[in-house]
Amino acid sequence: MANSSYFQNLTNPSPIEFSLSYSGMGLPADLFMEYALLLTNLTGQNNTYCQYFPGGVCIVNQTCETLTSLIPIAFQIQFASNTNVYMNVPLGAFAESTSFGTCNFRVNYLDVQPTANNIMLGGTFFQEFMGIFNNQYEQTF
Repeated sequence: MANSSYFQNLTNPSPIEFSLSYSGMGLPADLFMEYALLLTNLTGQNNTYCQYFPGGVCIVNQTCETLTSLIPIAFQIQFASNTNVYMNVPLGAFAESTSFGTCNFRVNYLDVQPTANNIMLGGTFFQEFMGIFNNQYEQTF
């Protein structure tokens, strides 16, 4: 197991909104542009096409299975202002193979949608992770 990591901070921290009616992960325009540039640098400029319109995604001209160099890539989501409390969300959780032999990443551009300033985590996120909750109930009689 690796004992060091490299993280590229995206510029503006944004609140996260969870929505089962949303498909993948949505990023505000400024964060999407940073993400798209990083993905393009990792996969090659002639190999990646990103759509800069609402709902747009990045498409890599390879199958998802061949993108093994992207396996360790993840979004690190921090909770509140405590940098010791975070969750790594693998980029591969949003990868979708197509019948055209490409890999679409369900990380969407959110420019003009009502929640354009929030990061959206939707159904794809919830399908990849299992939530474990510790509930404490108190009842007085």
